[in-house]
Amino acid sequence: MRIWHLAAHLTAQQQFGLTLPDWTKSVFPDKITNVAVSDFYLHTATKELRKIVLGNLLEKILNDIKAKIQNTSERKIHLYSAHDYNPAHILIFFNVMFNHIPNYGACIIFEVYDFGIKHGIKLKYKESKFVEFRYMTFANGSNTLDLDEFERMIRDLE
Repeated sequence: MRIWHLAAHLTAQQQFGLTLPDWTKSVFPDKITNVAVSDFYLHTATKELRKIVLGNLLEKILNDIKAKIQNTSERKIHLYSAHDYNPAHILIFFNVMFNHIPNYGACIIFEVYDFGIKHGIKLKYKESKFVEFRYMTFANGSNTLDLDEFERMIRDLE
């Protein structure tokens, strides 16, 4: 069992009001969460791992965004389903991860904005059903990332 599996199970039990075993008191949530987050980073530690873990999904998202911008897609919204660890990998990819384990149902919204001559994206993240969505702040200090930069980041995986 991966450590994040254990952390996710303990978190879910706690959220549903179940009593956790006594042995968890000295390690949960802090120690187990720290190790689990490190495990997420290990999954994306190299370019090759990022390509395997995220490449297809992010390329699909980018292609769908571009199709919408170019009016070659009739869809109003694209929904993607993944495992509960995928949001962590996406947050790491965009360098906006914080020390937590995404809960079941965690989700990320890619909002696309037209800024006239350029387009940008914003990431809106909801880590569990118990918190509100929040915009993530990129390394540039803004909550907006230029679409060309997003595309460059994905092309760097190839």
